[in-house]
Amino acid sequence: MTRHLISCFTVFFIFNVHAQTADEFYQEGATHFEASEFEQAINAFTQSLKLEPNDEDAYYNRSQAYFYSGDFLSCVEDLTALIKLDPEDSEAYFLRGWAKFHLTHFQSALVDYDQCLKIDPEYIDAHYQKGSTLLAMDYFKQAIQEFSVYLAEIDDDFDAYYNRGLAYSLDQHYEKAEADFSTSIKLGTDNVNVWFNRGTVRMELKNFQGAIADMNYVIEQGKNEADALQYRGMARFANGDKPGGCDDWKLAVEKGSFEAQQQLMSLCD
Repeated sequence: MTRHLISCFTVFFIFNVHAQTADEFYQEGATHFEASEFEQAINAFTQSLKLEPNDEDAYYNRSQAYFYSGDFLSCVEDLTALIKLDPEDSEAYFLRGWAKFHLTHFQSALVDYDQCLKIDPEYIDAHYQKGSTLLAMDYFKQAIQEFSVYLAEIDDDFDAYYNRGLAYSLDQHYEKAEADFSTSIKLGTDNVNVWFNRGTVRMELKNFQGAIADMNYVIEQGKNEADALQYRGMARFANGDKPGGCDDWKLAVEKGSFEAQQQLMSLCD
């Protein structure tokens, strides 16, 4: 009798359990994603895809969760599956290119950005990411072209001005680099590297006072102090302040700068 009651209860319980639908799993994943709970979002989207294996939105959103959790390989795999379902999805090509960039698969990333722009020529962010990829590959002129296309549409992006400034600097167009770094600063960047890199190009332009001012700012922020002291020493020395330059190199050596040690040994008493 007791076994019979337990058996009946078990059957009753099973028939009253609510089976979660694919849409409910999807909504659960979306909620976790909005809360930046990416592992939980991935789990929920995975359950949704088990029930609806051709759900393009679930693939895309799970790929985003993988991306923001740093699992770029899984992100690429999801987007590849999505592209098989919809070969004309420009967003899928864009995000896959971005994930490949993080995997340092630069050439393959460029192919994805080009395909994104072929499908949607107005996808302006693809020009920015393409520029970043080309910059990482040391194709400075091509990177400048892509950042310029982007900045023609989005002219208040201080990161884009900074990155184009880097490309100009590495391509030895120092005046244009200085102008881009200055624009980035005017637009409100809080990236101390902008001041540091503007200081280095001002050295190339023999604007030693400007270089000193930029390195002063970097040092005040407590960032990249060894390199900033080394460059400030160079600027001071070149500007006729040998004692100031040597003092900066001494401080830079204390912070581990090999370059400053070489300058200190060869140029200071």
